Amino acid sequence: MNDRMTFIVAYDESLLRRAIPGFLFRRLGPGVFVALGGLVVVVAWMWARGERGALFGALAAVAALCVVLVLAVFREHRRRAIESFRRLKALRATFEVGDDAFTVSSDHGSFTMPWSSVSEVRREPDYWLLVYEGAQFTLLPTAGVPAEALEQVARRVETAAAARRAAGKRASAAGPAAR
Repeated sequence: MNDRMTFIVAYDESLLRRAIPGFLFRRLGPGVFVALGGLVVVVAWMWARGERGALFGALAAVAALCVVLVLAVFREHRRRAIESFRRLKALRATFEVGDDAFTVSSDHGSFTMPWSSVSEVRREPDYWLLVYEGAQFTLLPTAGVPAEALEQVARRVETAAAARRAAGKRASAAGPAAR
């Protein structure tokens, strides 16, 4: 099956600014934010009760450090993404969807990524995020992209995910000696 499809997408900074917080929230997971919120509430409660002991100091320091860390991660992701975006002259990229990989080309360069590297597709109304292991993603604006092309992207990712699951099951069934 050699269903190659090529299409052009247009980027704008507002799209990028909307995509980054959602990506980081999803990547860090809601549990991080719930735990951090809970910690902040406990510290505020201790403050309101007049507690100023070592436990209060330690919890307040951990809460402050966690907040600063989450904000720093967000800021760095946003800075790098916007810096890269601003280097684009044409604000367009060409996506080529193939059987085993996809290629993105712009005036900034090009890269090819195997579908097996994509861990999930996060679908938003005006863009998709092709998410990789770690903290990386490719932003795929959906405006003007043929529905058939988006279906093909989704199919490729689902096929690669099924192959990863099957390989994991085979490795588990074979036992430790096969690993």
